Formats: sequence, structure tokens, C-alpha cells
Amino acid sequence: MDAETGEFYLDLETGEISEAPAVQNVETGEYEYTRTFKIPSYYYRRYQERKEKTNCTPRKADPLESQLITAAIFLLPTMIFFHPIMLVFVCVIEIFLHTRIHRKNKELEDLSFYYQSPLHGLTKEVCARCKDEKAKNKIAKLQDKQHEKFKNYIKRVVT
Repeated sequence: MDAETGEFYLDLETGEISEAPAVQNVETGEYEYTRTFKIPSYYYRRYQERKEKTNCTPRKADPLESQLITAAIFLLPTMIFFHPIMLVFVCVIEIFLHTRIHRKNKELEDLSFYYQSPLHGLTKEVCARCKDEKAKNKIAKLQDKQHEKFKNYIKRVVT
């Protein structure tokens, strides 16, 4: 017996009262599908192919990362062999040079020219101005890429 409508189905062969067959919905008359959901096999194959095609070759080193590594390699013996006071003295000189170079770069008229301090790879990680410039450049590149996409879209719409 149907709980919602109170109707029941009588099987003529056996004479038993049972639920309505799942061919059509009693209320709406729509066909009901009773198949279980099965994920198509081509999804499995794509994952397997993608898994096999992963490339494990080493990526090309970023020049900024190599600068940082080089600076760290030269700074490590300094930290080990020099007296701590000497290390502080070297750090103070580097900070002084870094701030002077920021001023010098701001005064430059030729934008293709750029001064850097000897340990620029290390000091740029803690310098707020260097971090800000890096973030600005990243945002500018993203905006340029989006602008090019937008220009191409407008060209396609107009023509």
C-alpha cells in the first residue's frame, strides 16, 4: 500500500497485495529509473593516463633563487669563522648598503639599470620595500595577462 495516497497494487497472477511496480510513478506518471549509479570507465582511464604521464624531470632554477643560495653559501662561512661581533658588523654594513642602493635606484633615470647590494638575495627577504616591489611586479604581470585576454576577446566580439 502506498503510504502517501493509500492506493495498493494487486498482483493478478499471485493474488498478493504489493507495492506498485517501479515502472511509473503513481502520482506523476513519470517513469522511474531504478538503475544504480555507475561511474563511467573513461574517467578511470584518464586518471591512469594522467598518473603515468607525470614528468619528474627537475625544473630550471630561478635566477633569484640561485642568487639567494649563492649569498647563503658565502654568508655561512662568515657566520662560522668570524667572531659574532664581526658578523653583526657585516650585517650592519649590508643593511646600510641596501638602503643606499634603494635611494640610488629611485634616482635613476634609466629603468634598465638596477643596482644591487652584495647580499641582495638575503636582505630582500626581510626588506619591506623589496617585498613590495616584488608584489607590485607580480600583480602587474597578472594584470597585463588579463588585459591581453580582454583585448583578444574584444577583437573577436567586434570583428
